[in-house]
Amino acid sequence: MRKVAPVLPLLLTVWCAYDAVMALQQGRTGKAVWEGAKALLFVGVAYLMNDTGKRFSDQ
Repeated sequence: MRKVAPVLPLLLTVWCAYDAVMALQQGRTGKAVWEGAKALLFVGVAYLMNDTGKRFSDQ
């Protein structure tokens, strides 16, 4: 079975991290915290997608 990289969650991670940095530069701390939390969430989703794919391909 062909393994597919979790591209969408990783792209969303980069986008949210960029938004967080831009919000910090503008002094919008609340927005930066929110975007940073979403970035961490998408990193977790990408990890779980990759881990699940490995687990099923091992069987």
